[in-house]
Amino acid sequence: MNRHTRISIAVLVAGGLWGCTSTQPPTISVLEARVADRTEQGVVIEFLIEADNPNEAALPLRKVDYTVSIAGDRVFAGTRSPEATIRRFGRQRFTFPASFAAGPGVIAGEVEYEVSGEVKYVVAGAITQTLLDEEYSELSAPFQGSGRLKIPDTTK
Repeated sequence: MNRHTRISIAVLVAGGLWGCTSTQPPTISVLEARVADRTEQGVVIEFLIEADNPNEAALPLRKVDYTVSIAGDRVFAGTRSPEATIRRFGRQRFTFPASFAAGPGVIAGEVEYEVSGEVKYVVAGAITQTLLDEEYSELSAPFQGSGRLKIPDTTK
């Protein structure tokens, strides 16, 4: 059986069975943003995230795709592995960083930040594994957070 045929069969089977599944996406919340490091060359912000699983099966988290804006300007886009699994009916916290160049006095003081993206996860089972093996993307849950953050000025 060639690759196209296997993919078509996997999609048809998954589409037929996906409607029968009762798996709900996790809820992703941004709990905190903090400056992890500040030098004359740049800033590292660390985000604390909480994922809540409403399902009776654990959800392995595969990756986080996200962007960060400071004062309305996009300063970072990246992908990280959360290296976590949300236990059944449980919560899991994980962190990820954002680093960007910011010379002395360029980005300092209290600033508005926004972080948004999606957490990709998988649902256990043979169909999901078949789709992943065939390079189909994982399921995803969006998130967004914003607030104010105090970034130290290195000129003082």
